[in-house]
Amino acid sequence: MMLFSKSVDGLFCLYSCVDIKKPIIVINPDTWYKKLPFARIQQKHFLDNNKVESRLGFVKDKVTGTYKLVWLRTKTKKKIKEETSWTCEVFDFGAKNWRRVIPPPPNHGIKHEHAPTFANGWLYWLSQEKTNLVAFDLHMEMFQIVPNPVVERHMEMVCNMFGRSLTTTQEGHYR
Repeated sequence: MMLFSKSVDGLFCLYSCVDIKKPIIVINPDTWYKKLPFARIQQKHFLDNNKVESRLGFVKDKVTGTYKLVWLRTKTKKKIKEETSWTCEVFDFGAKNWRRVIPPPPNHGIKHEHAPTFANGWLYWLSQEKTNLVAFDLHMEMFQIVPNPVVERHMEMVCNMFGRSLTTTQEGHYR
């Protein structure tokens, strides 16, 4: 399945959330598109059949003005279903290369069916544990677990409203 990232200054990315053999493409709908070089995880696991779940965060570092693509992935080995590994790589459009985020993301389940949201220099992913969010400081390139401002049974998504992170629920309540 091919997905589009959220738009940043009119640019967006086209990528597969499960097939790591497909390149990531950055698109300017008016004039051009560019295939990015393969990330390390794509090069390393190109021929295996393990399940990879991912969602990209395409954002602009407000401190440096550089566009960055943050690729947070979980990989589950088919033979050992409980063995899941987490990895994150950042493509820096200024440096034109991928780099691995060290230390890796905390071992919290991410809801990959929802795209991350960007607010105040941080990317946020919903955690399987509804009491937390997985947060990534875009400039420092570090992860942190933060409390979810809304803890309800039917939490649906985190979105960006007026530059602030906002959690909405199925019932439409927000904080």
